[in-house]
Parts: sequence; structure tokens; C-alpha cells
Amino acid sequence: MKKKISKAPFRIEEKEEDENEENNLDLLSWRKERRQMQDMAKMVFRKQLETMIEESKQQFKIATAIKLGHKLRELQMTRELETQQHFQHLHRIAEQASQRLLETTEAMEDKRRSKREQQENFLTEMRKRREAIEKEKSSVCTMQ
Repeated sequence: MKKKISKAPFRIEEKEEDENEENNLDLLSWRKERRQMQDMAKMVFRKQLETMIEESKQQFKIATAIKLGHKLRELQMTRELETQQHFQHLHRIAEQASQRLLETTEAMEDKRRSKREQQENFLTEMRKRREAIEKEKSSVCTMQ
């Protein structure tokens, strides 16, 4: 009698091997898909991060520009105020100089007037003396 060798255990082993290979392939493809998904998620995250960084940079630039604009306006207002104060100071100096010039001119006119009066008084005095001398001469001449 011949013993029959059953092929069933081999088939089971083959089946298990096939299932294992299939599971391994499934696992490999799942890992590959998972890696691809992770890579895509990383790429999306990087892009979002880059976008957020760019937006932050733009917002910072805008905020800086606004701050600089305020500072510039503040400086302009300060400069305008300083210029206005400087012109007011120059105007005061000009008014003072004008006042001094007026006072000096009036003083010089007073001196001239006084000198003229002195000269006129002197000339009047001299005329009176001359007339007095001439009267004396004429009275002396008439007496003789």
C-alpha cells in the first residue's frame, strides 16, 4: 500500500505565505502611502508656514511704515514749530532793532535841533551885541 501524501498542509503553508506576502505588500503599500501623505502634509505645512511668514513680514513692513510715517509727521511738526519759533524770535529781534533805530534817530534829531537852537541863540546873541556896538558907535559918533 502506498501512502498518500497529503498536499493540503503545503497548500495551507502556501496560502499562509501568499497571505503573508499579500499582507507584507499591503503593509509596504500602506507605509508608502503613509510616507507620501506625511510628505504631502509636510509640504502643505511648509507652504502654509512660508505664507504665514510672508504675511507676517508684510504686516511688519506695513506697521513699520506706519510708525515711520507717524515719526516723520511728528518730526515735521516739531521742525515746523521750531521754524515758527525761530521766525518769531527773529521778528522780535527785528522789532527791537527797529525800535533802537527809531530811538537813535530821534535822539540824533533832538541833538541836531538842540545844536541848531544853540547856533541860532548864539547868532541872535551876536546880532544883539553887534547892534549894541553899532548903537554905541553911533551914539559916540553923535556925541562927538
